[in-house]
Amino acid sequence: MRLPKYLWLVLLIGLLVNPHANPTSAHSADMYFHIQALRITSETLAGEWSISPGPLLAAGIWAEADKDRDNQITDAEALMWAKPHINKLEVTLDGVPVVWELDAITWPTDFLEFEVGEQTIQIYLKATLPVTLEDEHQVHIHNAYEEPFSITWFKLYTEDGITFETPIQTGADLDIKVWAGVPGNEPGAQYHQNWESGTPLLPTADQTLAEAGIVPTAIPRPQDSEARTILTGLVRSETDTVPFYIMALTVALVLGALHALTPGHGKTIVATYLL
Repeated sequence: MRLPKYLWLVLLIGLLVNPHANPTSAHSADMYFHIQALRITSETLAGEWSISPGPLLAAGIWAEADKDRDNQITDAEALMWAKPHINKLEVTLDGVPVVWELDAITWPTDFLEFEVGEQTIQIYLKATLPVTLEDEHQVHIHNAYEEPFSITWFKLYTEDGITFETPIQTGADLDIKVWAGVPGNEPGAQYHQNWESGTPLLPTADQTLAEAGIVPTAIPRPQDSEARTILTGLVRSETDTVPFYIMALTVALVLGALHALTPGHGKTIVATYLL
């Protein structure tokens, strides 16, 4: 199913009058999205860390990794980029830090796919726990990678009969009470061997476009990402006419001009210079 073309304009106008919009909040285009999957055994910890930067950040990460400036990221360059960052995924067991080892990294093969979130950085980590799990333990996880500009989702899995109470997530922090053997019997507690913090609901416009098969839903997006998703969908369309693209360009220019009126775009400096 394809949406009538005039609905694009309605959706975009709706973004401008959204009563929940906050012009001073960060946009998804300059946010990092993390999915961190951890597997706990009685003696080891393994992690798979997916990093997907917004399009305004993707070029910077790519350039940071591309040491020889050939626009291609080699395995050696990817490893060099990842090593300083792995300890930003902080894990403690009963207050004792867990020391990660970098097992492998998979880097996106195409920058444009990376920029729109269809390919992500995948970091694979492993560690030996400071002690063998017995009875009750407390695990704390903290994602310190660009924390003020990041959104983090967690997945947990256990083996060797390990169970855990429903974790408590606060932003980039996750607290887990882990049991080896017979779990505790605290009233109302729920025990798991796998758990996910949940896939965030797509914004209304994202959901509509996804159902129409126009935009991908490869990565989670916060509620203020609709404009970027809609405009990305516009440029990916294969059957639209030239007048439609002219309309899309006009709408994009109007949105850009309105966005420039919001705080933080140097209007005071420009006005002072002109005066």
